[in-house]
Amino acid sequence: MEAVGGSQPGLGLVHALARAHATGLRWTAEQALAVALVCVGYGGVIELLQAGVVPTRSAEWLDVLANAAGASLAVLFIQGLRYMKQK
Repeated sequence: MEAVGGSQPGLGLVHALARAHATGLRWTAEQALAVALVCVGYGGVIELLQAGVVPTRSAEWLDVLANAAGASLAVLFIQGLRYMKQK
């Protein structure tokens, strides 16, 4: 049996979050912050693993910053959609 998200690592979490949104899960501000922090932490761990495990790759602080910006914008976008849906 294939895992949620197929053969691409990390997509299982994305699909789970999308399914939760589609079924009407409501996040508080603290939960939205927690989701963003988990995503940023995941990206940071991947950067550290790149530096420590793969000899041809290196960790980049700008990649961590880009991951943080993307996660934050995604959470803000989802919260904005929910706000618009309630009106």
